[in-house]
Amino acid sequence: MINILPTDVKEQLEYSKKNVKVRNYLLLTLLIATLLATTIGAAYWYAGLQINTLQSTLADRQTQRSAYKDTEIKVQTLQSNLGLIEKLLNQKTQFSDLLSDVAAVLPSGTYINSIDLTGDDKKPVQILVSAASLNQAGSVRNALLQSDRISVIDIQSITQKEDSSEYIVDLVVAFKEGRAR
Repeated sequence: MINILPTDVKEQLEYSKKNVKVRNYLLLTLLIATLLATTIGAAYWYAGLQINTLQSTLADRQTQRSAYKDTEIKVQTLQSNLGLIEKLLNQKTQFSDLLSDVAAVLPSGTYINSIDLTGDDKKPVQILVSAASLNQAGSVRNALLQSDRISVIDIQSITQKEDSSEYIVDLVVAFKEGRAR
């Protein structure tokens, strides 16, 4: 085909084709910008909605936590009391250990009748020992002093049981520092 159009018209046709392309690119750019702005706006709206939801959840949880404040204080008090109980339990006197230690040093023919706490901080334990003879009763104190736990023993009394030849030795005992356990 032969193009016999004047040059002005040819130029106008070229410019009109270019204008159509530029207009299409402009419309595409506007469409993409609108889509991008809508996406960003939706993201901000959704983020705001999430922030409001989380703030209301946080307020509810803080209200619940303040309701449990008394419980938290009670739990902390209980924990400190348990620690104190554990400490006391670890430091208490094990009478089974004390009995086996005392029984190991008692002379033969003697036995322990009772062990009681006196409440005295200097000599806290009273021991009643039965002995078959007066000589054995007299040797109980010296035998008990051989124990690693005992520092001082005082004989309160030695009495003979009625209707028997058995003697009861009443002793109060003080322990070496830290050895009563």
